Amino acid sequence: METTLGVVAVLGFVVALVWGRLRRRWRSARARRQGRYARRAEVRAGRWLQKEGFELIEEQAWRDWVVRVNDDEEVVRLSADWLVERAGKRYVVEVKTGKRAPSVRNSATRRQMLEYLCAYEVDGVILMDMESGELVEVEFPVRVVRE
Repeated sequence: METTLGVVAVLGFVVALVWGRLRRRWRSARARRQGRYARRAEVRAGRWLQKEGFELIEEQAWRDWVVRVNDDEEVVRLSADWLVERAGKRYVVEVKTGKRAPSVRNSATRRQMLEYLCAYEVDGVILMDMESGELVEVEFPVRVVRE
């Protein structure tokens, strides 16, 4: 009886171990596929922006942004998909794919765009929804709306 329980316990451990490895591999493969899909979307977005009359200034525009927390400074690295210019104005363009991310109703997307507006010191931010084919300039008015 004890031998059977021991075998079952070892077998359970092995199954859990194998299952965990398979799950990690699947997630890793899924992340790679999503990354390749997003990268292809960014390349398509560059061509689309040019057709819309934007000059492409920088792709994957990396910036270090200093954020002050109390009296300490933290350096935060940011990477916007595109830095573009049209009619004398500079914009950060964020390319989004999927169902939820391309909406300013998505808090993570909205916060990311607001962060870009501050850190890149541009005239505006543009959200490119690659699923619906929309190019949307997003503004963040300073005034506060209260109910």
